[in-house]
Amino acid sequence: KTLPVSIETMRLLTHNMLHSAHKRSVQTGYPLKLEIEKTEVVEQKMNENFLKDRLPKLNWPCFIVGCQALGITDIPPFLDQDLMNDTVFLKKCHNALLEIHIIDGYLVCPETNRKFPIKDGIPNMLLREDELPNVSEEDLIQIAVEEKKSDDANGNENNNSSTTQAANPYLDPLLMQNLQQYSPQSNEHFMTTHQIDAAEKDGRESDKVINEKR
Repeated sequence: KTLPVSIETMRLLTHNMLHSAHKRSVQTGYPLKLEIEKTEVVEQKMNENFLKDRLPKLNWPCFIVGCQALGITDIPPFLDQDLMNDTVFLKKCHNALLEIHIIDGYLVCPETNRKFPIKDGIPNMLLREDELPNVSEEDLIQIAVEEKKSDDANGNENNNSSTTQAANPYLDPLLMQNLQQYSPQSNEHFMTTHQIDAAEKDGRESDKVINEKR
């Protein structure tokens, strides 16, 4: 079966950029393990110039992790510069990186085993509220209370409606556009901004205690 070529479909080129370090208590979250349930092969014309530019930029151990998940065993464990002129090697990398589309499966955090689903070729790296960094115990309690209220409200709506169609989180057209925020390169900025948010929150709480003492 052949699918239309789409840059949004999950492939090993995408897998090489992703991490789970945006999750609470995770240090690096890289490379993500792959659990694959369904793949499709979409043939594409090989672009040698693209490969020669891209291959040295890959995290090679992460690429090998992805290849092993796909059952590909003939990619060398290290990238040798001499291989860049080997057409057979380039064809193998082209197939692994670009032609094999991961349709269904999971990306698995190597530190917590949290599974991020891949559905219809799109990885969902979104976190639950209780997985966000710099969330206090008080915040977690409040989140649990709000979720219970929401569940109760949804339960009442379901009882009053004959059919309810749930939104599919995997079909968000903006998800892949925002994919870069989960890449290792942007993690430092992500953590810095959240540390600032946490510091502002601590400052507000300190002011509140001082005012109460007065």
